[in-house]
Amino acid sequence: MSTSQLMKKLLSLIFLCLLLSGNAFAKFALLECKNQSLSDSEEDWFSYFSLDIDNKNYKLVAGTTVAKNCALGNCEELRNFNHNLPLIYDEASYLSFGQEDSNQYTINKQDLSMTWVSYYLSEIGSTNTFKQVNTISYYACKKINKFPF
Repeated sequence: MSTSQLMKKLLSLIFLCLLLSGNAFAKFALLECKNQSLSDSEEDWFSYFSLDIDNKNYKLVAGTTVAKNCALGNCEELRNFNHNLPLIYDEASYLSFGQEDSNQYTINKQDLSMTWVSYYLSEIGSTNTFKQVNTISYYACKKINKFPF
């Protein structure tokens, strides 16, 4: 094998390695977010997100409810969602995705605190008339390497 053929194969191999390693540098994060609004509750609630920043792909993967005191069996409930959530805005300090004003997640990029704004409809008496009740929940998030489920 000549030196030029060897060099061509070596350059081809280097090019292929660089091409395949492009995804290794993508801004991708897995988050575990604990609901801070339920401190008096007997359960902890967690939400799990997969955030592909480069491709603007945001997903609520799952949620878990864990009993704080467990005396019998498995005291954890897992709910798989796999909901794709559209980007609302990406600013220097905040990232927001979901449906604006109805199911919106906003993450502080500096400390990974998160707010979830949502609403539900509540019947007024038994009149078959409903009113919108707005809710806001506060979460503390942390980056994780893989989901615990």
